[in-house]
Amino acid sequence: ESEDYKVVSKYNPSTKNCEEIKVKIDDIIRGEKANNILEEYNRDSEFPINLQINDDQELIVVNYTINFGNFQIGANGVSKDIEAKVCESEEKGYIEYNDKIYMPIVQCINNFEYTKERKVDGSFVVLIPKDLHDYKIRIGANGQKVAYFSGK
Repeated sequence: ESEDYKVVSKYNPSTKNCEEIKVKIDDIIRGEKANNILEEYNRDSEFPINLQINDDQELIVVNYTINFGNFQIGANGVSKDIEAKVCESEEKGYIEYNDKIYMPIVQCINNFEYTKERKVDGSFVVLIPKDLHDYKIRIGANGQKVAYFSGK
């Protein structure tokens, strides 16, 4: 396993508990390419994501890999979604940028896919302030084990 993986908690509906998984961020895509990814997702999705992008915001797509390790995967498999949040720092759970406060909402774009694979890729989209490069991506179940990754 690469040192890029960090251990976080994910809720398991099969056991009704949080269990540990390993997650790494593979890529952060910004700008027009990110917009195209969301448009393509929305074209094929039963659950399109409708984001109102303001002039001071831009869309980012975060691609990640989950290694489920010893996670107990139920008969129907497990969701590829993760709990994630974009924030200013480990101390600040929001973003303050150009005298504005942002509370970015993360939306997974996995079409509610379930898997029985031990290692899977997933993605989420989120709006952040335009030109912001110094931020953190917090992954993990609230009140449980979380990890922070640097944005770009």
